[in-house]
Amino acid sequence: LDKSGVKAPFFVIGVNIQNYPEPLKLIRAAGHEIANHSYTHDNSKDLSAANAINEMKSCEELIYNTVGIKPKLFRPPRGANNADVENAAREMGYSVVLWSVDTLDWKNTPPEDIFDKVCNGVHGGDIILMHDYTSGKNTTCDALSMIIPRLLEKGYEFVTVSELIKN
Repeated sequence: LDKSGVKAPFFVIGVNIQNYPEPLKLIRAAGHEIANHSYTHDNSKDLSAANAINEMKSCEELIYNTVGIKPKLFRPPRGANNADVENAAREMGYSVVLWSVDTLDWKNTPPEDIFDKVCNGVHGGDIILMHDYTSGKNTTCDALSMIIPRLLEKGYEFVTVSELIKN
């Protein structure tokens, strides 16, 4: 991302911030967008409003205490959601964000397959889901090194989710 001058949103998990605060500081220093992805990454679909608020607040506090910002976006873990979570997020001032292109990079999908899926399936205004960490061999960075130049060549512009929803 930095090599290509592309800014991206990072939906971060609170427990990861608690255990590894330095990467979040680097993400912030590089000018990327930081957003809330819950404290524990538990399935949001099963949460009550009170538990959802606790998940979001706990993550929000860690983000604020680590890099001094209050995020405005929330992505429920696994994209699983319910009305209580949606309402709780809105009451807390969050826009709930999902995606339109899932690269399945968390499954350690080969970078060439991720490239094909994105470059052959993306349209203007799409939100591409990728992960900064996956267990096993992470193929995301290799895929991005192919995807970014190709999409720039095709005339696409990379924007953060906040920029996208603002327009």
